[in-house]
Amino acid sequence: MRRALKILAGVIAIVLIALAGVVIHANHRINKEEVLSADTDAPGRYMSIEGHRWHVLTVGNVKADTNGPPILLIHGFSPVGHLMWQPWADKLAAQRALIMPDNLGYGYSERNTTPGPYYTIKSYSDSLAAILDQLGVAQVEVIGHSFGGAIAARFALDYPTRVRRIVFIDAAVYYERTASDNIIQWPLGIGRAVAWHVTGGGPSSIITRFCKAQSSDRCLRLLRVKDSTDTIRAMMYTYHHSPDAEALVNDLPKLSSPSLVIWGANDPFFPASKGVRLAKEIKSDLVLIDRGYHMPYLYAPDKVATRVLDFLNMP
Repeated sequence: MRRALKILAGVIAIVLIALAGVVIHANHRINKEEVLSADTDAPGRYMSIEGHRWHVLTVGNVKADTNGPPILLIHGFSPVGHLMWQPWADKLAAQRALIMPDNLGYGYSERNTTPGPYYTIKSYSDSLAAILDQLGVAQVEVIGHSFGGAIAARFALDYPTRVRRIVFIDAAVYYERTASDNIIQWPLGIGRAVAWHVTGGGPSSIITRFCKAQSSDRCLRLLRVKDSTDTIRAMMYTYHHSPDAEALVNDLPKLSSPSLVIWGANDPFFPASKGVRLAKEIKSDLVLIDRGYHMPYLYAPDKVATRVLDFLNMP
């Protein structure tokens, strides 16, 4: 019995040492690699919104597009911001002007490692309205993906006259807290390492894999912007300590803008059942994309672009 306990203790010690090594290595790489400035080679313009620096890229004439209101693309939870829409956004740009902001904390926009109200869904919604004011745009079509879908819904609820139509793509409007969300806040560098590996610049993160699949140096560069990982933790902390997510779920049935829901049939993060629920609650058509995963606009770009543009071009 004693021998068995000694063996077990030895195994546990080895596992703990290995985990400590992973944490130390991840934090070392974060400190070594996240050293770049967010605004280097920014392709768009900068705006001061509530004292924070937002980057906004526009394509086409957003003030006078004869084909209709410009399309406001709201990206999801990704350090690379609006680049998550590329190259698919080019298919939309063939018919409409585009507005692609990097939400605060993402892309070429300002990083802030302190949790705060500026990272709430409501604040993002109000900031988008301020951006449209500065651009001189009264009304837009809205497309929101993942966490951007939650922001899009809040924006349409808060500013209904500014939204002609809205498209939800695998929208995180019914987000549920997972184990990794809790671990991200752990001390001693553990949460920092998890954030980097799961949603940051870690070698196996979904964002790193996306950037490599797109062969995008700009995308990979944004993963090395200073304070990106700590900003991710600040945003997640704010989200889970804000009443905004619960309020949004309660308000969804009040959404009045004509809407379309598009969902990856095998989304591993937000199952298709959530898309079914959303379409039912807001009385929307639902389009399921086979093998669409969490980004159906990348797995079936032509099909999704056609469905989106057909919907937006309706009188």
